[in-house]
Amino acid sequence: MSTRTVGIIGAGAAGTSAVKTLHTSEADVEIDLLARSGERPYNRTLVNKGVALGLLEPDQAALSVTDTRTSTDTVRSVNPQTREVHLASGKTRAYDALVIATGSRPRTLDETIIGRDQAVSAGQLTTLHSIADAVRVRNLLAGTHPTRVLILGGGLVASETASLLIEAGHDVALIARSLVPGATAIGEHVARRLLDLSQPQHATYLGRQPRAIRTHADRITIILDDGTHVEGDLAIVAHGTLAAAPAPWTGPEGIPVDGHLRALHAPRQRIYAAGGVAVHHYPGHSSYRIDHWEDSSAKGTTQRGPCCMTSP
Repeated sequence: MSTRTVGIIGAGAAGTSAVKTLHTSEADVEIDLLARSGERPYNRTLVNKGVALGLLEPDQAALSVTDTRTSTDTVRSVNPQTREVHLASGKTRAYDALVIATGSRPRTLDETIIGRDQAVSAGQLTTLHSIADAVRVRNLLAGTHPTRVLILGGGLVASETASLLIEAGHDVALIARSLVPGATAIGEHVARRLLDLSQPQHATYLGRQPRAIRTHADRITIILDDGTHVEGDLAIVAHGTLAAAPAPWTGPEGIPVDGHLRALHAPRQRIYAAGGVAVHHYPGHSSYRIDHWEDSSAKGTTQRGPCCMTSP
C-alpha cells in the first residue's frame, strides 16, 4: 500500500495530540500539520497561568512538534468533496484524510457598546485567549502595581484569572451578566459554591452588563446598565469562546461530528474534527462543544479513520 497523507489543520491541543497518536500508530502515513500564519504552536493553558502574569516567557509556552512537516499558512477553506484545503498564501493542497483541530476564538463585547472600539485600540480592553493577548496584559500589569483589573465574565476561566491576579497582588472587580455565574455549565449548586468562595476576594457586580466604556489616559471606566461606574487600569473580556473553523463551517456553531468524530456534513470523505471546533450530539440532549485543553488532547487521539485509513 502506498503512503497516505493526513492533513491536520490546527496546532493546538487536539492537533498536536493527533500528530503524536499517528506517529505511534502502525499506519503508513505522512503527516502535514498546518498552523495559522505567523503563529507558533503553544499551550493555551499557560496564557493566563504563566505568560500574562509574567511567570513565563512566550517561548516557554510553545509546543514542540517533531518529525512532522509543519506549515504556518492559515487554512481559509476546505473542499469536503475533494479533501482539498485552500491556504492564505493562495496555495491548494489535497489529502487522503483531514483532521480539523482549529480550536476556538474568544467572544468579544457587543459592537453596540459605546466606546468599545476606542478601548480596544487603546489597549485597555482585551481578551485573554492568545499569547499576544497574554503579552499585552503582562505589559500593562508591569506598568502599574497593584493594577486594578476589571474582568467581564463570571465563568470558570474568569474566576480562575481573578484568583491568579489576586494572588499576584492585584485588585480585581468581576462583572457578570448572571446572578449565579457558571450555573448553566457546571450546575447551580457548584456555581453557587464557587461564588461563595470567590466573592470575599474581590468586588463583584452580578446581573449587570456594560452599556458604555470610557477610555482615559491612565484608566478605563465601564458604565453598567444600572448606571454604576466601575473604574480600573485594564479590562479583560472573559465571555467564553466560539468555534474557529475554516469555510464552509465559518459560523459560530462549529463542525458537527458523529461518535467517531467524523464531520457529519461529509461522512464519507475522511474529514474529522476534534477539540474546541467539534460539536457533539447526545441523544435526548442539546448539542454541545467542549473547549478544554485536556479534553481536546484526548479527542485528538480518538480519530479512527486517519490511523487506519479504511473507508468509513
